[in-house]
Amino acid sequence: MTNPSLKEMSNLNPLESHEVHLVGVVGVFCDPETYPTQEGIKSWSEQGVVPVVGIHPRKALTDKGFSKLVEVLQFPEVAGLGEIGLDRTEPAEKWAEQLRKVEQVLTLLQPEHVLVIHCRSLTNLSDESLLTMFYLLRSHPSVSKEQLIHLHCFTGSLDILQKWLEVFPNTYVGFTVMICKSNDYLDMLRKLESSRLLLETDAPYFSPPRCKKSNPYMIGWVASRVAEARGQSWGDLLKLASDNAKRLYIEKLPPVSMYGDESG
Repeated sequence: MTNPSLKEMSNLNPLESHEVHLVGVVGVFCDPETYPTQEGIKSWSEQGVVPVVGIHPRKALTDKGFSKLVEVLQFPEVAGLGEIGLDRTEPAEKWAEQLRKVEQVLTLLQPEHVLVIHCRSLTNLSDESLLTMFYLLRSHPSVSKEQLIHLHCFTGSLDILQKWLEVFPNTYVGFTVMICKSNDYLDMLRKLESSRLLLETDAPYFSPPRCKKSNPYMIGWVASRVAEARGQSWGDLLKLASDNAKRLYIEKLPPVSMYGDESG
C-alpha cells in the first residue's frame, strides 16, 4: 500500500457477502526491522488500531533489535508483548535459539501487557510447541498466573487448551480460518467457552478465495467459517468475539467466566 491505513485497506478486495463495520483491530508488529516510530504507533492508534509489539519466532533478535523492542514497548499506546513463541516449521537447529529468544523477551513483560503467543508444530495439532511454551511460561519469573494471554492462531487440542486454562485462567484463544481445515480441531472449537473466543484474519495471510491477500475487513468471512464449525450464526459470533477483544485489549479484563459452556 502506498499509504498504509485502515481506510486504504477497506478498498482492497471487498467482500459484499460478509461486509462488516470495523470498529478496531489489533496490529501486531513483530519484526524489529520494521517497527513503527513513535509517531507511526500514534497514527495507527488514532485510526482504531491497538498496537502490540514483539518478535516473531522466525525473526532474528540482535542486540539492536532488542534495544528497539525495549524502546517501542514503552510507548503508551502499546497494549501488549507479542507475538512471541515457538515455530517448529523452522529447521530443528533453530529451535534452541527460539527458546532462548522467548526467555530473553519475556523479561520485558509487564503486568499490564497482553501476552500474544505464536506456536506451530510439524503436524496439524500444535500440541508439542504449545506444551513446551506452557512449561516455559509457568517457570518464568516475569509471567504470573493472572497474566492476560492471547493464544494467537490456535491449532491445538482440547486437552492442551484445558491444561493452559488450569494454570493461566485469563487466557483468550484466537482463531483464523486455518481452524476449519481439519476435523482435529472440531471438538475443541465447539466446547470452547464463548467468553474466551477471538477471531483473527492474521492479515495478510489466509485470504478468501480469489483474493490475493487478507485484510482486517475480511473478519466477517472468518466469522462465517468459524461459526459454521461451532453451529452459530456468523453475526452473533462476530459480536461475541468483538466484545471479547474489547475486554482483553481495551478494558484489560479476564474472561467473564472461568468455566466452559459446552454448547459454545
